[in-house]
Amino acid sequence: MNLRKILIGLVFTAVAIAVVSLFWKRSELLIAILIVLSLLKQKLAPIKGAFLWFIVVSILGPVVEIFVMSFGGNPWAYALPSLFGAPLWLFPLYGLAGTTFITLYEGFFSLK
Repeated sequence: MNLRKILIGLVFTAVAIAVVSLFWKRSELLIAILIVLSLLKQKLAPIKGAFLWFIVVSILGPVVEIFVMSFGGNPWAYALPSLFGAPLWLFPLYGLAGTTFITLYEGFFSLK
């Protein structure tokens, strides 16, 4: 177990929740903050293939969510949708979440 990676993962998760809660109405600012947080997380706790993981998860996560919102009977909706019912900041949020969860996984299972 790598407590440093676990702590970094938990801190970035909490910060991401706080940032989204504070800035969800200011999409451009929130996107910039989430990208900076992703870069900072990678600097503090690097993972292999971080850029690829970020891109894949930041595309697949919101696409699946848009699909579910569109064809699943509209189970939820965002207050300020930008793209097919989802806000644009959702894309970098998923990317940050994906790379952060990999960091947490590595922390719990001591992978290098």
